[in-house]
Amino acid sequence: MSFVFTNRPHSSRINVWYDGIYLGEILVVMTERKDIDWQKYRSDKNLKMEPGERFITKYIGSVRVAGNIPKSLEPALSREEAAQKILDYHREYASGE
Repeated sequence: MSFVFTNRPHSSRINVWYDGIYLGEILVVMTERKDIDWQKYRSDKNLKMEPGERFITKYIGSVRVAGNIPKSLEPALSREEAAQKILDYHREYASGE
């Protein structure tokens, strides 16, 4: 079974579903890289930078189990990885660990 992702209207969050069950949501955060050599790009106007070279995209899973306050999980580099972390958290919570 695979994850199903649905966009929330008017939000940057993504709902995560697994086997017809709502697991949680993923927040997408983009941050600019700190190690960019801006002087190089200022001196040569022909140089172009791809969005993947300039920004780091992180996917942060958020889980709410049994009426508890939402818990943010570790950032992931893909939404599938973030969804897997949410599913793992649910499984750990259900097993009582």
